[in-house]
Amino acid sequence: MNHLRTLVIGSLLIAVFLPIVWSGRAVGAPASEQHLGASAGEKLHFQLHWLGMVAGEATLQMDGGNRGTYALQLTLTSSGAARVVRAIDDQFTTGGERRGNWFIPQRYIKEQRRNEQTKWITYPFDREMRQVPRTLRVQGEEQNEKTVVIPIGSDRVLDPLSTLYTLRAWPELRPDRALHWQVTEGEKVYCLTIQAGERQQLQTELGDFSVVALRIAVDNSESFRQRGPILFWVTDDARRLPIQIEAQLSFGAAVATLVAWEDGRGGQKRLPER
Repeated sequence: MNHLRTLVIGSLLIAVFLPIVWSGRAVGAPASEQHLGASAGEKLHFQLHWLGMVAGEATLQMDGGNRGTYALQLTLTSSGAARVVRAIDDQFTTGGERRGNWFIPQRYIKEQRRNEQTKWITYPFDREMRQVPRTLRVQGEEQNEKTVVIPIGSDRVLDPLSTLYTLRAWPELRPDRALHWQVTEGEKVYCLTIQAGERQQLQTELGDFSVVALRIAVDNSESFRQRGPILFWVTDDARRLPIQIEAQLSFGAAVATLVAWEDGRGGQKRLPER
């Protein structure tokens, strides 16, 4: 089930930047007309499937954003047979400065619990020195704290969560050209390549959505064990809600599907109680 964590973080980190233009017009509405992407108070709930079986759930939420700052949090929990294989209760947080469409992180933290042990991985972004000193601390082994300095060549290198929200806020996407971004995860910086597909209808248990399909590849990443690009669908409106993420990985097909949302704009939807 370490695979499950890799999928979700990998997939959500993958979606990063996007110009959003479709056949000469913007998907949703131009940035000059309305706010694009996530709003403060937004909360998204996903159901995770691995090899066709329910494997867990994830929640993404955003706070701040009204005064040039933001805070993001992802919680991830395994369930069912997947939890029998490995119990996962993880939390990922980041926060920083909003610069136009960019979410520029100051500190990214991963808290990962496995049975009775917890480990913390911290990524403070030192943009002046162009580096991220990644620190690993394991519960009960504080004396063995390990730090690895990750060099970054640009002040636009992001963490996975900030990448996703920058993606959703970006004003344009051109289907005739690939886009490239850099993200730090693990002990490295990875290059992402995103190619837009066509606007289409996507039906899930939550409803029928007009979406834009994105094909996302992680270059030189042994971590994600990809067998082809990750597919990512966002709604064709100003919110850019991430409806579904799908990946074909070496350990099987994995899918994260949106099952409930509160958009921070007064709208909400969830599956009916069964």
